[in-house]
Amino acid sequence: MKRALVTLAAAISFALTGCIILVIDDGGGDGYNDGYYDSCESETCCNGVCSCSVDSDCLAGEMCVGAVCQSESLDSDWDGITNTTERACGTDPNNADSDYDGVVDADEDSDGDGLSNGAEVLVGTDCLATDSDGDGVTDCAEDVDADGLDNCMELALGLDPKNQDSDDDGVADAAEDSDGDGFGNGIELAAGTDPGNGNSFPVVAGEDGDGDGLTDAQELACGTDPVRYDSDGDGHGDAFADADFDGLLNGEETYQGTACTNPDSDGDGINDGAEVNAGTDPLTPDQPRCGTGCDEQGNCYDGCPMPEPCYDCGCCAAIGGRGLGLGSLALLLGLALRLRRRAR
Repeated sequence: MKRALVTLAAAISFALTGCIILVIDDGGGDGYNDGYYDSCESETCCNGVCSCSVDSDCLAGEMCVGAVCQSESLDSDWDGITNTTERACGTDPNNADSDYDGVVDADEDSDGDGLSNGAEVLVGTDCLATDSDGDGVTDCAEDVDADGLDNCMELALGLDPKNQDSDDDGVADAAEDSDGDGFGNGIELAAGTDPGNGNSFPVVAGEDGDGDGLTDAQELACGTDPVRYDSDGDGHGDAFADADFDGLLNGEETYQGTACTNPDSDGDGINDGAEVNAGTDPLTPDQPRCGTGCDEQGNCYDGCPMPEPCYDCGCCAAIGGRGLGLGSLALLLGLALRLRRRAR
């Protein structure tokens, strides 16, 4: 009888307002709709939209989002996480950017553990707890799939933190070479390099990974690529390039002990190549070489092999061997003083 009355009331309501009251089990244990309904037992639906004020106004599996009953598994605001997850993370399921900071809720890190809310869902951790299992390790640093890569690293590399072999190719994620630099992800982590950056890789002392005549460490010092035989694509191995254009090839620089990115390793004003060719030490600043005299134009002679500049100690200037040096100026000044005295 009660069911009939409820059905009749629903029919009359729909006929008059276009709305129908759905009656749900009141939880009394009898498993039936007993006809007695309040805000905790029913929802009013008009044209397929069911209004609500609290979650309990909605059917099982639904929640009240923006005064409308919606499925818990729905992403009502299209921000990348479900309504249920938003409630769990303390964000608004009806607002893609709950705090209006320009970051959608899925990308927010509600608990500040290094994992975004969306990532916490993927990993299966609590978006409001930095250490979901209370083991002293943050959710970011946990290794859920025990493959040697922590959750944050796997996500950064585009891997699945819950699968030891994300691409199912038979190679464990730790052994994969995500950045294509020739070193596995696990090896890079152990060496302290970035497995997501092809320009960051372990350097093994004395090893020449690309066989170009320079060790990996020497290549890094010269600015060439330790895993490419010919970094600049000129058809020659990196040992035969001249990185600093000083006249010495990179291989010669490593032999001489000079810097392959500094054309004048000892800072004495003479390029390393010129010093090696002249037989002087490119690692020790040279004393200026002196000319034995000056010609009428003030140029040094008999002491400066051309085209090297002549560094004059007493007669000529140090710039390109031209001009009067301090010694010459002193002689001229003394001569002028003598002439003046005689004139008196």
